[in-house]
This record gives sequence, structure tokens and C-alpha cells, in this order.
Amino acid sequence: MRKKIGLSLLLFAGISMGIQAVEIQGKIDRMNGRYVCGENVQFTFHVLDDNKLPLKSGQLQIVLSNDGGQKMFNQTFDLAANSEIKVSGTLKNPGFLRAVASLKGQKKWNVQGAAFEPEKIMSARPAPADFDNFWQQAQIKQENTPADLKLTPLPEKSRSHFEAYSVSVAAPGGRVYGFLTVPKSKTPVPLLVMVPGAGPGFGGPQAPRAQNRIACLVMNVHEYDPMTPGKTVNELYKEDQQKGYYPCRDAADRDKYFYYRAILGINRAVSLIAKLPEIDEKRIGIAGSSQGGAFALILSGLNPLIGSVVANVPAMCDHYGWQAGRQAGWPQIHFNSKGKGDTTAGYYDAVNFARSIKVPTWIIVGFADTTCPPSSVYAAWNAIPSRNKHIIDEIGMGHQVRPSYNQALNKQEVLLLK
Repeated sequence: MRKKIGLSLLLFAGISMGIQAVEIQGKIDRMNGRYVCGENVQFTFHVLDDNKLPLKSGQLQIVLSNDGGQKMFNQTFDLAANSEIKVSGTLKNPGFLRAVASLKGQKKWNVQGAAFEPEKIMSARPAPADFDNFWQQAQIKQENTPADLKLTPLPEKSRSHFEAYSVSVAAPGGRVYGFLTVPKSKTPVPLLVMVPGAGPGFGGPQAPRAQNRIACLVMNVHEYDPMTPGKTVNELYKEDQQKGYYPCRDAADRDKYFYYRAILGINRAVSLIAKLPEIDEKRIGIAGSSQGGAFALILSGLNPLIGSVVANVPAMCDHYGWQAGRQAGWPQIHFNSKGKGDTTAGYYDAVNFARSIKVPTWIIVGFADTTCPPSSVYAAWNAIPSRNKHIIDEIGMGHQVRPSYNQALNKQEVLLLK
């Protein structure tokens, strides 16, 4: 089932250009942003000054590409001649045509994306032949080591209607950390699992969901304890980054790659928390945005306890997209590891985990997302075999969160509360 969201095309405003505040507006000529391969899409861009009048100076560069990959058009237009610029283009194969309009010499741009038969987009490379065996053996190996679950009450974070805890679990080469909030209830409650987007991670617990009816487990991907005395989570993150860009750290070795510990550790944490007497293990969902969206797909493909999924602009999809002439999903392992992670990438591609998802799933995709490009998100969506899956097309949206994410979460909560 597909839900179409109206255009929200104003993507940039307000940075000074000399004495002028300039605004670039963009639109496409079809409200649903969808085209058949070979059809032309027309992109229209306007440049306005601080009085909302057409800007009569400067140059506007417009680049059309295969969703951030192969460039198909690159031309600069003189705004003195015309402040409304129209360009057309098409794709012969399923994908997304991305248009980027930028003022030359200025940090101002507008991005638009058009979909060409997106339900036919496939990942650029199939899963490694031993993908399933690799993760099965990794989980077996983990199960044969002590879990060392540490569930520590946090009275200062608890409230009259819920209890808060810090969570820590042993993982390969270290530990994973997070927080749990459990509503005070006489009967077991559902559980929503969340992993944050890229960055420092959660510094404390999140309140229970659905008016205190759903427990909330939030787990960070990092090796450091966010409750380390005397340091904020931002300070810990800054120190950790001295080891290098974490999403590509140790990418040359699939058994040492940064996300190996994080995936197995968080997966174990979910299974352990699900066994607590306060939790109903038959009602567990997972949700997240960007990196968190990737983990929603990855863990729901690994863990049979997870019964529903919400992923907003999920990262880590279609890692080999560059081989198909389009931008790969964040963190673009090939480019950011200088090719060292090319073999490892397939074992951590969310598309390959998505092939095992058979539960209700909601995915939100931004047609103008330049971080987690829509072609990578649709590659994951198309791989999901669940008959109860829904994708929300956010036309004109970049890498962000819109009300559609909370709307999907609300629908997930209805399932969890049944």
C-alpha cells in the first residue's frame, strides 16, 4: 500500500548573499513525483530575493543525476536573463532522477527527486552466498558466551507511573549500552525498541510510549557507557571519534567492523529484555530514523521476537549502489573506507536483512534525500516479503523527520496494544 504526501518544496532560505537573503524554490510537474521509465519530468526552480521578488543577478547551476551518482546534465544559467529555470530529464531504467539547483559561489541549494518505477528498483548486488550462515554462526557464538546483563535502577529518572533503568549487555569485543523505561502495570506490557540516528546516541531514558502503556528500550551503537561519571554523552562521543569515523571503522574485516558488536549486542539486549516478567514478548516492535531505521530493518530481519517495524529514511541500504551508477546509502562505505570495506559491506546491507522481514512494516522515504537516497530505500522496501507493508512517499523531503513518521508510529502502537 502506498501513501502519497503533498509537495513541500521550500528547502532552503535565509543565508545572506551580500545584503540579500536568497531563497531557492523548486518543484516537479507531477504531484505524486512518479513517472514511467522514458517519460520526461520537468523541474522548475525560482530564485527570490529578500523581498520575495525574482533575483536578477548571479548564476544558478543545475545538475541532474542518477540519484546522486552518474551525472546526466550540468548547466549554469544566468539569473539576469531569467529567474525561473526549467529543465527536463528522464531515466530509462527504474530509479530516481535527482535535480540539484545551487547558486554559484554560495552555500545555497534546492534538491528535488522524481521516481521512475521505483517498485522495480533492486539492490546493486545480491547478498553474499554465506550471508545467512555468517549471521547464524555469529549469533550462536554469542549465545555461548555470558550475557552479563546489567539492569540498574535509575530512581532519579523514574516517575510515579514508570521505572527507569540503565541497560548494559556483553557483546563481541565489548558491550552495548542503553536505557529502559517500564510502565507500572499489574500485567506485562508491550515493548518498543529504538536505536538513534548517527551521532552521540541517547544520554538518558525515553518516556514510555502510548500514554505510559508501552515500555521503551533505547540502545546506543557505541562502545562507551553514556552514564560515565563526570562526562556528557557529547564529550564521550568526541573522544570516541578520535578513533576514526565510526560508521566505517575496521570496515576491512567483517568480524571486527564497528557494527558487528553493535548489531549482535543490541539484538541480544532485545531478547533478554523481552524475557523480563514485566514485558509481553509477543508484542514487540522496533522503530528508528536514519541509522535507527537501518537497525529497525536489520534487527527485525534477525530477531523473530520483533513483530512490527517502522523505519524513517533508513540508512545502510544498497551499499553497492555506486556499482549501478547511483549513490549508495549512508555511510557510503566504499568511498569513506577507500574501498577497504567493499567485501564487508554486503554483510551489513540492510537490504539483505530486509529479505527476511515478514511482519507489518512502515517505511518513510524522502524523494530529495541526499544522505539516504530514495533509490537505496526502495531497494530495501522491494526486498521485504511481508504482505503487510506500507511505504510513505515524501515528495520534496530531504533527510529529515516529518509528521508521517509519528503517524506510522501511532499505527504501530495500535498493533502493539492489541
